[in-house]
Amino acid sequence: MGITKRQLVKAFIEARHIFFSSLQERDSLQVLLEATQVMLLFDPEHLTAANYRKRALLDLKNGAASATSQYPRFVEAELYLLESFLTSPLHRHTKSPTLWNHRRFVMELFSSQTLPVDMDTLCNSELAIVMRAGEKHPKNYYAWNLYAKWLFTFLKSGHLALDQSHSFQCLTSDSISSVHEWCLRHPSDISGWSFLLLLFRHLHDTSSLVVPVSKTLDLAFSFRWSHEAVWTFLRTVLGSDVLLPATDRRALTQRIEERLRNFETVQLVKNADVPNESMAELKTYKTDYSFMREALDWVERWGTTTDGDIDRNVGVGGHFTHGGYGYAARRWGLALDTIISLDVVLANGSYIHAINTTYPEIFYVGSISFDLTTSSHFYPSQGFRGVADSREAAAEYFLGLQIFAQNASVVDRNLGFGTNTDGTDFHFQGIYFGGLVRFNDEILPEILRHLPTPESKDIQELSWLDSLTKIAREPLIQPLIAYDVHANFVSLTFPRKANVDFESLNPFPQYAKSIVTQETEPLKRETLESYFGYVINNGRHLSSPWFTVVNLYGGADSQINTIPASSTAYPQRSSLWVFQNQGATSDPTQPFPDDIIPFITNLTDSVTHAQPGAGFASAPNYVDPSLTAAQAHQLYYGDETYQRLLALKTRIDPDAVFLEPSGYRSGVELQAKG
Repeated sequence: MGITKRQLVKAFIEARHIFFSSLQERDSLQVLLEATQVMLLFDPEHLTAANYRKRALLDLKNGAASATSQYPRFVEAELYLLESFLTSPLHRHTKSPTLWNHRRFVMELFSSQTLPVDMDTLCNSELAIVMRAGEKHPKNYYAWNLYAKWLFTFLKSGHLALDQSHSFQCLTSDSISSVHEWCLRHPSDISGWSFLLLLFRHLHDTSSLVVPVSKTLDLAFSFRWSHEAVWTFLRTVLGSDVLLPATDRRALTQRIEERLRNFETVQLVKNADVPNESMAELKTYKTDYSFMREALDWVERWGTTTDGDIDRNVGVGGHFTHGGYGYAARRWGLALDTIISLDVVLANGSYIHAINTTYPEIFYVGSISFDLTTSSHFYPSQGFRGVADSREAAAEYFLGLQIFAQNASVVDRNLGFGTNTDGTDFHFQGIYFGGLVRFNDEILPEILRHLPTPESKDIQELSWLDSLTKIAREPLIQPLIAYDVHANFVSLTFPRKANVDFESLNPFPQYAKSIVTQETEPLKRETLESYFGYVINNGRHLSSPWFTVVNLYGGADSQINTIPASSTAYPQRSSLWVFQNQGATSDPTQPFPDDIIPFITNLTDSVTHAQPGAGFASAPNYVDPSLTAAQAHQLYYGDETYQRLLALKTRIDPDAVFLEPSGYRSGVELQAKG
């Protein structure tokens, strides 16, 4: 039956008149229900009509026995009426929040029924309505997010008298299958994919989710889908550590990376060998490439893990607010770059929540010399060892590594590494995000080409958490209180007070200096010969423990250096290598050894004095107590960054409530103010 719009308008006017004129009359229930039915047919957002039908159902439920007996029939009729509205070709009805909320209300009335309802039948029928509404009105937010999301929350709550022969987990698994098939038929529907992600999170056993995710990826490849919705779904799954096991996420991510490499190869062949190839097909390849790359970049940037420090003694506060380097930093950037907000107590005692758009200056600073940060909110390992017998040979090896690190044809952001030595052994350790086969076939030979034959190798394919455990050399789960693994960096006048319990110091007191080299000024041969010459001639005979670490920050495709230096107070955004030279005492009950501080100082000078004008800086992570405040300002921050920090410090903390020896105002400045 068809009704013209003109006739429907007339019917609405008449129905509205009947409705308001009959409200006060007795025995007018049937008339009012028919009138509101016509009113909702014309205007699905007519709240008065919808609310009257709610009140009528409640009156029938709580009324006299004669009325109560009619209640189930009226509820059933109401559900049929709403189904006809919500699945009709009427554009406004399928996406009406008023009608979807009204159906929620009617479904909640089932909670008072004494007869159990079959969970499968109920869920399947309701999902079928949602999916038909999603076809009538694509990206139907109200159907999927308003109603279907509520439905599963309601079913899980146990408020509905259900036949429990089929558990909620089984129901969720079955629903995932049907919703997933619907999404594959409508790959551009973001609302459907979003609801599927919600179902994923309801499922306890996530191992079964590999199948639908893998199937989605296969079809996206086969049909060259470029829909943002499907790739948003894939990147969200691959970026979450709770939806899929780490091994499966890694395998699926590698499939996308391999597909990208295939597309790049095909494009090169097409452009080179088939110059008359149609532009339409080339554009298709380019589209596929861009959406896959954006998905991978998103996973790398916003995945639910952040890079851990390579030193297990470093806590969250120091790690994040002073940069935060780990072997994965070249892939994801520094840990600092993942902070999205800070909870801060300022010098005046006020508490703020700082993000880069509100309180941008506090967000930029992120330092304990300005404020007290109470909390921050955050957006496979390989190694081998060998020995070098001469400074010339050692310099040659490291020069080879430097050339390798800047070779974009082999190295990308997925590789991070560093070296360390104590004068006897030379260790190379790092991490590679990719397949073991590709690492062994393409990357490892290039590394070994620049190094001596190693005495031993340890190359393993590990999950992300297992690799962190291997680097930490202890379980990642640690006590929240009474944690006693800390680094105790000493000053030049190490205290020898009677009330100091040196036995409790864990680990032993240490002294450190650092060097940051510039991407534009790679280390020269004579610089490396000076460095390794000092290590070999002086370090092998030192009685106290020491080590020197050189980590790759820059190099080809490093994500550390893609962040503008003006974005945060961490200024070292053009670095290539970062040296950490560190010595310690072997007996904390005795005065700090006299040979450590001169040795670490001369070791550092062996690099900086050998290549003057190279723009060497220092890393603020490794506090050097031998520096004056002015020297610390220059080496840690540079003139431009320091002047900006000084201006902010003067305005935000004028009385220097938060102050450290190498902070943003020197003692002379403070005395002049006082």
